[in-house]
Amino acid sequence: ELSMIEGTIGVAVLTDNSTLFDHAVDMWRARVPAYIYVASDGSHPHHAPRGDPSWYDQPVFNASVEGITQETCRDMGHTQYGLASMFNAAETAYIQGVDLYTDFATRLHAGLEFNSNLLLPGTIPRYVCNGDVKGRNESSPTFVIGYSAITRVARALTRVARALPHTQPHAHTSGRSAISRVALAKQQHIPASVLGAFSRAGRALPHTLQHITASVLPLQDPVNDHMMVYETLTHGDAIPV
Repeated sequence: ELSMIEGTIGVAVLTDNSTLFDHAVDMWRARVPAYIYVASDGSHPHHAPRGDPSWYDQPVFNASVEGITQETCRDMGHTQYGLASMFNAAETAYIQGVDLYTDFATRLHAGLEFNSNLLLPGTIPRYVCNGDVKGRNESSPTFVIGYSAITRVARALTRVARALPHTQPHAHTSGRSAISRVALAKQQHIPASVLGAFSRAGRALPHTLQHITASVLPLQDPVNDHMMVYETLTHGDAIPV
């Protein structure tokens, strides 16, 4: 369905159809929480807005698997396709003036980091796909748009923090104290859902960056039929080299 959303938003922009564009954005907002799991979802992932997709026998849902996707236990090939479609659609929306990244920064950050880590060498614990993640050697030329977007969100929030006074007066005293992030968010109308992402996305995405530099940038012939090969060309300047 994420591929369908990516296609829909592309058609909407091509045909200048604002109604279709808004529909695609609404579909994205509804589908992403049901594709990437985060601990705040509880002991079960969000229900998909349409159908009843499988999570392929993933045994547990808690903080230890934050960032796992609906297709991680299917195979990493389809997981990369799903995340690529998700970020392609979000980037198209961003270019059109709709920021989907900021509200979903925590979830997108978790999805990139968790699945990038699985694409790196290492032992898979039993609580992840019962210890069997298929296709770990199948690196696709993707995650570059995602890395660029989440680091962009982090930089934007950091600029907001630096632009504000570090202290503010209290009504009952002449003293001054450090402004809190909660106050910062209220002053700048930053959604409450982003408060956690401020510190989390503000950090580097070490697993994502390691995967991109080790397995994506060195690809000699990155031919792929799922429209991902352009990511390094259009967004590669976000990758420190």
